[in-house]
Amino acid sequence: SSEEITWREYTDNPVFGEWIGGPKAYYPSVLYDPYEFSGHGIAARYKMWYGTSGGQTGLAISDDGINWTDMGVVMTDGYHATVEYFPNGFSGANSGGNPNSGTMYYRMWYWDLNSGVPGGIYGVAAIGYTESPDGVNWYNYQPLQNGAIPIVTGIWPDWNRGSYGPCDILYNPDAANTGSNPFDYTFVMYYDGTTGGTESIGLGYSSDGILWNGYDSNGDGNADPVLEGTYVVGDWDYDFVSRATIIKTGSMYEMWYSGGTGAMNNGIGYATSSDGINWTRDENNPFLHRDDGYPWREERTYCPMVIREGNSYKMWFAGRGSGNYSIGYISGSSETEILLLPFSIRKLFGINILNINSGGTFAVQNGVEIGSLSLERGTHTIEIDVFNMGILKAYNVKVEIEAPEGMEFEISPEKVNIERRSVQSFSITLNILKSGDYILKIRTAGNFAQDTIYIKIHVE
Repeated sequence: SSEEITWREYTDNPVFGEWIGGPKAYYPSVLYDPYEFSGHGIAARYKMWYGTSGGQTGLAISDDGINWTDMGVVMTDGYHATVEYFPNGFSGANSGGNPNSGTMYYRMWYWDLNSGVPGGIYGVAAIGYTESPDGVNWYNYQPLQNGAIPIVTGIWPDWNRGSYGPCDILYNPDAANTGSNPFDYTFVMYYDGTTGGTESIGLGYSSDGILWNGYDSNGDGNADPVLEGTYVVGDWDYDFVSRATIIKTGSMYEMWYSGGTGAMNNGIGYATSSDGINWTRDENNPFLHRDDGYPWREERTYCPMVIREGNSYKMWFAGRGSGNYSIGYISGSSETEILLLPFSIRKLFGINILNINSGGTFAVQNGVEIGSLSLERGTHTIEIDVFNMGILKAYNVKVEIEAPEGMEFEISPEKVNIERRSVQSFSITLNILKSGDYILKIRTAGNFAQDTIYIKIHVE
């Protein structure tokens, strides 16, 4: 869960888009390939397709996921795109298509603004499919089709009357493509369903990526949402959930989703599932929200796109501030790796040392000596205020001390969670046994950050 992932929001967000002089950019779909896509299109470790002005999709490339080079528009009638890369290639979907069953390496599903369905959303053809040899030139366009259990009905007041496009696609090359378990099919699509008002997330499955059946939880022949608004008054995601990213980690599925009250762009939530169908929201949601205090995304914060590389998570997400659409970046690591990470990207903890004996206060700088104390032998109490200055609740925060010989210590409390932008006091009882000069190393650590400070102590 997010409790076990240490997240750090990039300090210089956003990394792409109008806020920093680039194009309108939102709905990022990011692919990572350590082989730089092996000659299948432009060489780059990261490729990001993004929604831009005029209902079009652009492409940007990067070697680190932070510094992006814009390649311009690559799809003129596609929006809200989700792109998947197939390193082994596949034959074109249309024999006689253009190019004629050429070898393709990319598939895109997207909201087609030119589908011709009523209202632009009230029909399954609102979602389009296309494929590409290079990620730039797209061929074999086809509207999606409904199977026996429609994914989009066009009928009021169905939750899936319409759609604003796909959320995410999972690919299973070894699928049997039979039966009613969605995950026994080659393609699984989480997608947006809308009444025309509220939005929910549905689940479809397909053997070819074009003809889709909806997940039907109760056998009544109608697709059912797998995530919808809570409809609990006061909840941040009361009636809208939409654009999401889903990762399968071992036996667990993880989802980051867009949500809100009255719109799907208020914030980003996190949920987990053992089966990809029944989801449990994280109790600390929202993960990010437009009210976090960042001007570039204070009007909208949504459209998460997450990639996992080993124990590292990387998220790109959309924000709007002052009418400008841009994309930000936040990275995380699982708990097993936290102690190996240097604390560099962003200072999430602030610490004040209050020496109760003298009443002195030292301002703290990250990782440097902050002052010296002159004490006598015996017992002293030092109080530490730890500030969680981040946007997320900090879990399992503790104070650790490396004390030299000649000192004994006790720390209280042992471990505590600190709400975002809140302070927690720790009390350190030092018993100094010998005279001399000491350096006390005090480290605060938690699932969201760590800081180390040093105090020189002279003992008479």
